[in-house]
Amino acid sequence: MRTVERIMRMLVPAEQVRADPSHPLGRMLTREYRQRREVVRQFWLVACGAMLLMPVLHWVVVVGLFTTFVSFMYLDEAPVLAEQWFDRR
Repeated sequence: MRTVERIMRMLVPAEQVRADPSHPLGRMLTREYRQRREVVRQFWLVACGAMLLMPVLHWVVVVGLFTTFVSFMYLDEAPVLAEQWFDRR
């Protein structure tokens, strides 16, 4: 079990996490989020391979920043949260 999941299970009761998967802490325990994390992990492995092929500082910085941006963009569920926010108004 991962450290983040252990900490979340200590801080948030299990019934609360299961009851509201759209909660910021609860969504990290969903199956879809874990699958997204696996895709991000594979993307980082490819990026690290590209960095090892060309170990030049400017290349490593550009690839690292681009991979970070794409990782956050892919893991973020902002469109879903924005739809829920607009539905409430």
